[in-house]
Amino acid sequence: MESPTSSYLQLSTTSTSAKAGSSAKYLVSATFPMSKLYYKILSRGNLVSQGSTDLASPSTRTMLSIAVTADMAPSARLVVYAVRSDGEVVVDSLTLTVDGLFENEVSVDFSEEETRPGNSVDLRVTADPNSYVGLVTVDQSVTLLADGNDITETSVIDELNSYDPSTPSWYGGGPFPIFRRRRRSLWFPYYSSGQDALRTFENAGLVTMSDANIF
Repeated sequence: MESPTSSYLQLSTTSTSAKAGSSAKYLVSATFPMSKLYYKILSRGNLVSQGSTDLASPSTRTMLSIAVTADMAPSARLVVYAVRSDGEVVVDSLTLTVDGLFENEVSVDFSEEETRPGNSVDLRVTADPNSYVGLVTVDQSVTLLADGNDITETSVIDELNSYDPSTPSWYGGGPFPIFRRRRRSLWFPYYSSGQDALRTFENAGLVTMSDANIF
């Protein structure tokens, strides 16, 4: 990452995934003494959380703990930045995979595994109270002729990920697509920093307006 003062900030963590309801901890290291940290968390194209933390005393290393919520699933972008005494903004970002997209666990089963035409069977549906449950019955021969039209966990996750306007970079060299799926592209979901501070904000899908120095 480029900086006119050779100032850098780095996020590191022991795990790039977390479960909704838990917390994710990050080590923030910098080449300059930090007095205050700012962070923003984006998911599904929305800003879901933001805040700041004051350090007890200026330091080049500190821990940052983030509360992981269901609206960060299936993945969230964490952007952390600090402002030097001369006004330069130094930033880094990481992608966090969040487990807990489906808060309402639904299960369906029949009272009989096998029966004959004309017989009655009971269908048991288990879900949270006041849930709205939709059911559809399809002859198995239809699914053998054509698949891909079912609503699956993977298809829901892919759809929600497509709402993310950010363009992660591969070691600062621009977006790196893994493969294309119809009209959408999937991107490598790890480090998402850019060549400089401004590019890092842009890669996260943020527009910056500030009187600070963002290079």
